[in-house]
Amino acid sequence: MTQTQATFLRRALIAVGLVALTVVVLLGAWTIIEVLLLVFAGMLLAIFLSGLARWVHDHSPLSYRWSLGLVLVLLLALASGFIWWVAPTINKQVMQLRSTVPEALQRLEAQVADYAWGQRLIDQTPSPQEWLQGRQSILTRITGIFSVTFSVVTNLVIILFVGLYLAFEPSLYKHGIVRLFPLDARPRVAEVLGKVGGTLHGWIMGMMVSMSVIGVLTALSMWLLNIPLALLLGVIAGLLTFIPNIGPIVSAVPAVLLGLVQSPMKALYVILAYVAIQTLESYLITPMVMRKMIKLPPALIIVAQVAMGILFGLIGLVVATPLVVSIMVLVQTVYVRGVLNDPQPFAGED
Repeated sequence: MTQTQATFLRRALIAVGLVALTVVVLLGAWTIIEVLLLVFAGMLLAIFLSGLARWVHDHSPLSYRWSLGLVLVLLLALASGFIWWVAPTINKQVMQLRSTVPEALQRLEAQVADYAWGQRLIDQTPSPQEWLQGRQSILTRITGIFSVTFSVVTNLVIILFVGLYLAFEPSLYKHGIVRLFPLDARPRVAEVLGKVGGTLHGWIMGMMVSMSVIGVLTALSMWLLNIPLALLLGVIAGLLTFIPNIGPIVSAVPAVLLGLVQSPMKALYVILAYVAIQTLESYLITPMVMRKMIKLPPALIIVAQVAMGILFGLIGLVVATPLVVSIMVLVQTVYVRGVLNDPQPFAGED
């Protein structure tokens, strides 16, 4: 074997080895990607808690850890008070919702059946009895419900503990990541991490404000329209505001069905109320509370939500938007600024 052939063979083996290593790393990352998404959700919780703790620390003589402890106690007290005051009402309304929605569906079916196309649609749609007599037995369905519930509770526990540990010692983990890079790159890495963390903190606090306003406005508007379960509908609308684009549409469905029980005109009023609230949120609340944020392309957010929801379920749908926020900050800070040397400020930056 000549020297040229030996060199070529060595390079080919190195290339094959690098490709194989890349494939193994990617496969390994794919197998644990749901865990990574849970860790990211825990990071969001940590950013929220640490942001509140730093505000308390800056405006009081308390140390950061004592400030964080105070924040946790206050949040726990607030949650306990909310549960003690509102939970019985919401529980009662949930029971009412379970009995009212089927009635609304039957009313809708009766109204649609008045039209020829509606009757054809009903004839082609399986009845509830046919669904129950499908491939899955009742026991299988119940087992699936318990499995999903256990998975959700487990994920919430993981997110809670990751968030608490990261919030108690954020500098430890940040410095650990920075030390993985060469010495000359560490200041830049620390700057980028700070930028990502600051942007996510602004986004989270903005979402908290939006969720609160949307929840209150929805509950108030449903109460004024004399729609039953107004408080529950407000809580649902507020929580689902965390998932832009898709969440508001989902939250409107039970309200419209409850309005339809009374009359088609009342259902129309409910739709108009939800549209008005979401318009107010989109053009007034969000621009006010997130004026320092990077502007997110709506199409990109929708694509990310659909893709993450299909691939990873509920957790993927929940973290899709903040993940896009993080990626955009990294692209604009590392690539646009660092590689392309573009000095122009990007949207949301002073």
